[in-house]
Amino acid sequence: MAVLDFGIPIPHKFLDNEPLMKKVRMMFRYNPDIPGALENVHPNKFLANLRPVEDFRHTPIIPISERDILENKKKIEERNRKGYYVEIKKDTIYFYTIACISLSIIFYTFLVVNDK
Repeated sequence: MAVLDFGIPIPHKFLDNEPLMKKVRMMFRYNPDIPGALENVHPNKFLANLRPVEDFRHTPIIPISERDILENKKKIEERNRKGYYVEIKKDTIYFYTIACISLSIIFYTFLVVNDK
């Protein structure tokens, strides 16, 4: 009876009955009191890198709360105030100098060989 761990299974007769399923769909009711409901969050918050919201004509555009906008602006300002930290190690300097010297030697040998 491991099937019952996921809830009561729905019989196929019920799913195949089209008028009954339409009636069940008509009983849908939006509940905004559910915390974290997708209907309460602006689509741009979790679809930032996908197509713009205007492409989804049937998606309701829900305004973002002022508190969320202020928190986002504060985060952006904190990130901008941090600046950039550049770290140059001695190993990288040694590597690039050796690489430049070896490439210049190879280039010089090609020039000498070309002249002869």
